[in-house]
Amino acid sequence: MNEKNWLGAELIFDLDADHLPNAPRNYADMLELVKKETLKLLDFLTDDFGFSEQEVQLVFSGGRGYHFHITSPKVLTLGSSERREIVNYVSGRDLEFKYFFREVAMDGDFGTGSKTFKGMKNVPRKCTLVGYDSGWGKRIALYLTDYIKSESEKKYKKDMFPELRRHDKVGNTTIKKLINIANSETGLKDILEKGRLDFDVRNFKEIAAYFMQESAEDFLHRFGASVDEPVTADIKRLIRVPGSLHGGSGMLVKKLALSEMEEFDPLNDAVVFGERPVKITASKPFSVQLKGKDLRIEEGIQEVPEYAAVYLICRGVAEYGYRRNQPDPV
Repeated sequence: MNEKNWLGAELIFDLDADHLPNAPRNYADMLELVKKETLKLLDFLTDDFGFSEQEVQLVFSGGRGYHFHITSPKVLTLGSSERREIVNYVSGRDLEFKYFFREVAMDGDFGTGSKTFKGMKNVPRKCTLVGYDSGWGKRIALYLTDYIKSESEKKYKKDMFPELRRHDKVGNTTIKKLINIANSETGLKDILEKGRLDFDVRNFKEIAAYFMQESAEDFLHRFGASVDEPVTADIKRLIRVPGSLHGGSGMLVKKLALSEMEEFDPLNDAVVFGERPVKITASKPFSVQLKGKDLRIEEGIQEVPEYAAVYLICRGVAEYGYRRNQPDPV
């Protein structure tokens, strides 16, 4: 054993309802929430990191979430610390918003850092969004435009932009210009497609960074991906094999094409047992949605479809067959 050397490990991501704040207790709702987190992580893997579909293997865990296996040779030899950095990135941990906003000198209609502007030596400077077309910069652009649009649609001006109004350098003039941006033909589009934040507002770089920092919790909840860090960081972790059955549900650990993710319904597509009636003894009332049916189980002896029996036994709320001293259902 001492002569064996570690050769490498796939980069693994585990998304599970256990790691999601305020996850619903209902199993179907829980799985739907985890699917949304999985789609967010998929965006990071293919857009931010540039992994191809051939390098990303997606697997339903058979339980309460999904696994990603990254098989690219580039990641196989990454150590635990590097893998933790990847988790930090996709979750947005310690994201410094101030570095996404930059003041540039004007040149024509937009700044490129020239020393003169239309013959003037004191070159006007305006704010731009760094990296607006990819990664976290793109997500910030989406968040800002959604915020400006939704606030500008409020009925009363006094109710608009309450978060920005808390900043001591934001007054009615700033609010008016933001409303004009939202109502203009190209204002919001220019933020998304050009990173333009040139609202002709003094200190807007500071104001924008302040707003994003104040909104960090909501922003990261919307765009960050919640993954199980110990699983990703562990370079010797054993992960469930696709094609096996999950011991806590009896459902299939199912490999999926990335294109199948949005339509995949684990409570139907990962159920492998049939409809044959099976007698069980339930220890308590229980309800679950499987194969498009709402199943309500009462305490005691009863017959249920085979797929439900397997699930209930795996969940520990029923035993196979008849057990003495248990009441028959009325």
